[in-house]
Amino acid sequence: MKESSLLDKTDIAMLSLLQHQGRITNQELADKINLTSAPCLRRLKRLENDGIIERYVGIINRQAVALEVMALVSVALNSFSDLEITEFEKFIAENANITECYSVSGEYDFFLKIVASNIAEIENILLKQLLRLPIVRSATTNFVLGERKNTTALPLNMG
Repeated sequence: MKESSLLDKTDIAMLSLLQHQGRITNQELADKINLTSAPCLRRLKRLENDGIIERYVGIINRQAVALEVMALVSVALNSFSDLEITEFEKFIAENANITECYSVSGEYDFFLKIVASNIAEIENILLKQLLRLPIVRSATTNFVLGERKNTTALPLNMG
């Protein structure tokens, strides 16, 4: 992947637009950044091939698909053997309700974001699945009461 310092102002402008309008046509994108269609498409393909643009997605309103509850779960592990970490990561990867997982520093080892249709579903994931993994020492769950900011857009600048 390229370093962000190798991106020029046109690349940054393209990325900024794409973060907010992922379905913009190549011609519309070219018009907005003052390029013709062919050079715009070449730049776009380079950004994709270099791994700067990972993928294009539709962002779904979770409440509109009956995923009313979100929990943020801090997980502490008992050990860090390769086999147990692999088992833990497999559990995370295979559980569709776990939408994000980060290894973190501090008192806990991992931070999970879990979405579900109701609290009982979260309870099932925690008590009957996550906490039954031998590697998991403990988990602290915080339920999201309200959302103040939720964006996938990264701060891009020429800084």
